[in-house]
Amino acid sequence: MPDFEYEVPADVTLRKYVVQIAYPYENFINEISMLLTTVIGNISMAGRLKLLDVKFPKRHLEMFKGLKFGVPGIRDYLKIYDRPILNNMIKPCTGYAPEVGAKLAYEAMAGGVDFVKDDELLANAPFNTVEDRIVKYMEVVDRATQETGDKKMYTNKPYGEGLAKVN
Repeated sequence: MPDFEYEVPADVTLRKYVVQIAYPYENFINEISMLLTTVIGNISMAGRLKLLDVKFPKRHLEMFKGLKFGVPGIRDYLKIYDRPILNNMIKPCTGYAPEVGAKLAYEAMAGGVDFVKDDELLANAPFNTVEDRIVKYMEVVDRATQETGDKKMYTNKPYGEGLAKVN
């Protein structure tokens, strides 16, 4: 941290700080996507901001078993080895019914997206529950897969952790 907290010399135009912020782990329990969104989500777009480190209490880390499929498993399922996997999160992340999200997911997949994921902020709103989204989105995953000839995926968790369905 700079050694001039109260009086900034005239020749200083940019100040740099290292800040440590603590959150109670109970705020996140086992939702790593909410934790990452809170810690470095949209604020990462602000410009001169760099996340240096994240530390977790041991009791928090013990809740995570690891990725269900990971990138290699997703590549195997989609049979995509020679190009990036194109992922899309439906936006805006709240305020719409499952039918609207499913329509947007279909359009994205029909247009070439491989993998549609819920926005981590959507959670389980009463107007758009996980159960309702899974039913509607899997219908369009099947439709887009059949129409394009390419495997498609949907998940409500990041990085294949808890995939909704694999065909």
